[in-house]
Parts: sequence; C-alpha cells; structure tokens
Amino acid sequence: ATALLGVSRPIGASGGDDLGFAEVRQGYDGEVHWPAETHDCDLVLSWGDPIFPNAPAWEEGKTTEAAQALQFGDSCDFIAYMPLPFGTQASDHGLLVVNHEFTRSSTMFVGHSDPSDKARAATEMNGHGMSVVEVRRTNTGWAPVLESAFNRRLTVTSDFTISGPAAGHRRLQTEADPQGRHVKGTLANCAGGTTPWGTALSGEENVYCYWSGSTAEGDLQAQSRKAMRIGDRQYWPFAVVDTRFDLTASPNEPNRFGWIVEVDPYDPTSVPKKLTALGRFFHEGAEVVVDPSGHVVVYMGDDAANEHLYRFVSDRRFDSADPKGSRSCLDSGTLSVAVFDDEGVTWRPLIHEGVLADRFDSLGEILIDTRIAAK
Repeated sequence: ATALLGVSRPIGASGGDDLGFAEVRQGYDGEVHWPAETHDCDLVLSWGDPIFPNAPAWEEGKTTEAAQALQFGDSCDFIAYMPLPFGTQASDHGLLVVNHEFTRSSTMFVGHSDPSDKARAATEMNGHGMSVVEVRRTNTGWAPVLESAFNRRLTVTSDFTISGPAAGHRRLQTEADPQGRHVKGTLANCAGGTTPWGTALSGEENVYCYWSGSTAEGDLQAQSRKAMRIGDRQYWPFAVVDTRFDLTASPNEPNRFGWIVEVDPYDPTSVPKKLTALGRFFHEGAEVVVDPSGHVVVYMGDDAANEHLYRFVSDRRFDSADPKGSRSCLDSGTLSVAVFDDEGVTWRPLIHEGVLADRFDSLGEILIDTRIAAK
C-alpha cells in the first residue's frame, strides 16, 4: 500500500513545484522513498497479515489454504479508501478495498517447487481476489481493525452473481451453474474505481493465465479463446484443485471471467456482481463520472497491445437524493469503443445491429466477445 508514495516525474521532466512537496528522484534501490519534510509513510498492511481475530499470524514458509483465507492477499494493485460511515468525508476512519491481482509462489512457499501440488494451488487461489479491511488513523499511524464486521476476503471460490445483458447466456452456462447466473470467484483483479452509491469496482485483467488444456481445431469458441488468449500459457495450475480451470471439463468457465466486478464494502453480507454490460476484456480500471444529464459514465481500458478504450453510458439516471437506490445503473446501458483519427475520437456503440447482428446472436454475446466486436 505504500508503493504509490514516491512516484514522481522522470528525471529531467518538465514541471513546476505546484504539488507542494519536494520531488523524489527516480531510481531503484529496494527502499521506499518519500518527501519526509512534508509527508509521513506508514505500513498499514502486508501480504499475510491477519485481517480477522481468528486469523493466524504470518510465518515464512508456512502459508496454508486455511490461513490465507483469513489473511491479507498478495500483490496489491487497486486501492480504494471509502469513509465510514457511508456518505461522510471522514479522513481518519474508513474501509480499504484492495485488489490482489496474482500470487508469487517464490515468496509464498519455501521448499514447494512442484506446481502440481494441490495444497500449494489451493493456497494461491486464496491469495487472489480482494480484501475489504476497516482501518483507523491513530496517534501512531493507520491500523486495521481486526474485530470489524466489515472485514472480508473475496477469493477464487467466493460467490458472485452475473448481471446485465449476458446473464444467462448459453456461453455462461456450466454444469455447476446451468442457468449461467452465478460464478465462483474473481481473478487477476487489476485497477478499478468507485461509484457514487458507495460500491467499489474491480477489473479482472489477465484471466488467460489460469486454464489448462487446449482448444481443438474447429471448436466453435476457438476465435473467442484466441482473442482472450485463453490456453496460451498457465502460470497458476488451479485445475489440479478445481476442474473449472480445465478447458475440457468446463469449456464455458473462461467466459465467466474478464469482467468488471462490483462489491459493496459497506454490506459484508452482500453478494458481489460481475457487470456484463461493461464488456469482457483485460480490464485495467473503471473510472466513473456522473454526466450533467444524470447518466452514469464509465471509462475503461483494455490493457494489452492493439486493444481498445471503452465508454459505458447507463440507461438509468443517478439520483443524488437516493444514492444507494441507483446501484443498478451499471446493469444496463450502451458500451462503445473509441475510434481515433486526426479529428479526435468517435465513440462507436457495440449494439446488436448491422454487422454485429450478423456476427453475434445477441447483445450478450457481443459483450462476451467484446474484443472481437470492437475490432
């Protein structure tokens, strides 16, 4: 969480002193640097720290599946600070919502080099996902509140619902979920965003790294998998624990990842959603703004070479008098892809008309194969 402190312009870059603190020189030495004359740097949470009262303390080389489910996850990417209570501007008490994009087996394990080890794979599955942790600023710095009812881990086995136009589509249906409306887990959570109704958004990015098996020539999903690089390589062999990650056993399971995830950190009993209206690709983030018209707009990038920028505009309008009543704004709207030329940018809608109606069976399928539709 401290990694962002010390980020600065490259040496020699132009810019004045308008930020109000001394620039930290660019460099790499394994230490954290910050402008100590004007800022403090506190370590709030590290991978493996307990976030529940019954969680074991981290011990090097002794990470287990059960322990990691109760501890702060690995590889932080997106961080949101959400004041407590909701609707206030409290700067000394709030919730941290943190993505755990991937795990590093080289630091998580000592003496466990076999990637097919089931205990290792299960532990790494619990190191992925997200953490919600209540924090307070004290006289000695920020600290987690371990007994908080808000604290929560979302992992590869947590329950999620599917919302939006692709919910229930045949390509989201599996043997475990024949209705195509419920998913176990979230993966590769990169950047994200927050909403004016008090939820956090998390982008599932490099989801291709988890599936074993190959795609047979002539498979109807071959083009889709190629577009999302499914089956290219496998860094985390989760199939040794869960057949969902075997393309042969569960061919539709990859289609259930690569979405924007919405989590309500203020309600620890809530079931997070995968927002299919925002498209499926390698999501880097989700920047939310409310247009003067009241429509909610989300800007998103696909973090891969030769991919695209996207804009979602909600059908519903945001009601500032009832923020939480607007939480379905991201379930329905128009997703567009940016087309750049010398005149600027044009937003081209990805809707089930014209050439896209010829290629795809529905808007839901367009959103499952957003990369193909955008191209």
